[in-house]
Amino acid sequence: MRTFLLIAALIVSSSALADGLDPRLQSLDWLLGRWERAGLSEGRSGHEHWQVDGGDLTGVGVMQRDGQTVFEEKLRIVAGEDGVF
Repeated sequence: MRTFLLIAALIVSSSALADGLDPRLQSLDWLLGRWERAGLSEGRSGHEHWQVDGGDLTGVGVMQRDGQTVFEEKLRIVAGEDGVF
């Protein structure tokens, strides 16, 4: 029963995150939320965070070493007249 409730909560929360997303980007809604990078050496960490922004998807990726940011990128996926970019 707990597993069912957890899965139901995840489905509801991911659906709420996708509100306002351009319909042409709906197949990418699995990106929404925070992703932690696994398998890094000790003292290193990384994550990405994706959200809906005005119908587009925007993301920020961060790599850290010993608690200090060593790399950051800002990402955007948009649906334009000629396709998804």
